[in-house]
Amino acid sequence: MSQGKNPIWEYFRKVDNEPSKAKCIECDKVLSLGSDKPRHQTVSGLKGHLSTCHKAIYTAYVKRVAEDDGEHKQKRK
Repeated sequence: MSQGKNPIWEYFRKVDNEPSKAKCIECDKVLSLGSDKPRHQTVSGLKGHLSTCHKAIYTAYVKRVAEDDGEHKQKRK
């Protein structure tokens, strides 16, 4: 998982010296990515944190993902 690819990384930063953790830039809460190996990491906990603790930000994230998906589908045509 590239830190630059998923729009979720606009709201989180990887924790230095802890490759299995990410920190919310809104409230500084540290969350698990599930693994220290990039191919085995997941952002589902990060999405859950936004939807529970930062509803307006989560709404903006979901909208951004939908827009990005739409652009990606347009390019494939």
